[in-house]
Amino acid sequence: MSFDVQLIYAALLVLFTVGFLYRYRKNQVRNKQYREQGKLQVAPIDTSKPIPNDKLIVVSSLAQGQLLQALTDFCEARNEEVVTVVTELVVTHDGRLAVVFPYDIQFSVFCEVLNYLVYPIGMEGLEPIAIGWATYPAEEEILPKEMFAKPMMMFVPEEEQNYMQFFMVNSDNLGCHLQLFDPNGYKVHQNPEEQYMAPPFDASNVDAWAKERVEIVSLG
Repeated sequence: MSFDVQLIYAALLVLFTVGFLYRYRKNQVRNKQYREQGKLQVAPIDTSKPIPNDKLIVVSSLAQGQLLQALTDFCEARNEEVVTVVTELVVTHDGRLAVVFPYDIQFSVFCEVLNYLVYPIGMEGLEPIAIGWATYPAEEEILPKEMFAKPMMMFVPEEEQNYMQFFMVNSDNLGCHLQLFDPNGYKVHQNPEEQYMAPPFDASNVDAWAKERVEIVSLG
């Protein structure tokens, strides 16, 4: 084996090792975050009748089966002891994929769902895009007060590194970066890098735009 070939093999080994360590560290960070998620105290939801709300997540770069699997996995983990989230996968008439919440959910759980759809466990290598819309009242203590009672658009920033950071912009185009486990550490932006866009669908009138609906409870 020539010296040049040995160098090539050595370089490939280094690249493989660095890549493995990066993925290992990335998964370690994510697993820690999801363990922390499980510690959040979330009240069970009442599934005796639907609760009208405007919460919506639109997902792209995932196939319908992949989104169904991600939502099922999330609900199984989140509902292990009590039901805290019920999701409904909606296929629109033009083939887009969306998620709605027929029984409403707390802000922290909405953040968890959005985060999980961007980083679905077991689907490494995919790069899903998920954008959420919601309005929350002042009773949501985790939500920054600047975002109370205003329709807001929400997504995970591209430069996200700790897997629990979110960017929000409300209908007044006031932006905010929020760390879910450090709600007091948020930063408000008077001129956010992303402008508010109204949701493409009305979450309170799903029948008007749904071609197919799949409700997902999935008890753990």
